[in-house]
Amino acid sequence: MNQITKCNDERMCARCFTGDKCEVMRSEFEKTKAYELCKSWQMDFDEELQTYYSINPMFHSDVTVINSAWRMYQERQTEVDELQKRVDLVKQLIQAYKDEEKELELKEWEQSTIYGRFAIELEQALKGET
Repeated sequence: MNQITKCNDERMCARCFTGDKCEVMRSEFEKTKAYELCKSWQMDFDEELQTYYSINPMFHSDVTVINSAWRMYQERQTEVDELQKRVDLVKQLIQAYKDEEKELELKEWEQSTIYGRFAIELEQALKGET
């Protein structure tokens, strides 16, 4: 069995999910069609290495496929989490501008200035450039 080591990437790459987050993610992964198509009763999951394994060489290709699917699932989930952070930031920006507009009782040209600034900040948030 190949030894998989954890990386030191601060963005928490696919190999770095630990504890409850890994357990929840693995539970969700094991509900997918990819897992259902490849699973075998002779496979198990190594919590420390965060990889599937089998002591039966006959299931080596099943293990390879399921580990590939598991890694892809983790990477996709990381992207989803990042996008959710961006959406949350956009919601915060919208609320902040709504609050500012109400508080200041702005004139039309002032609203236009704020909306222009908001559009720039919104674009940056969506690009992840906060």
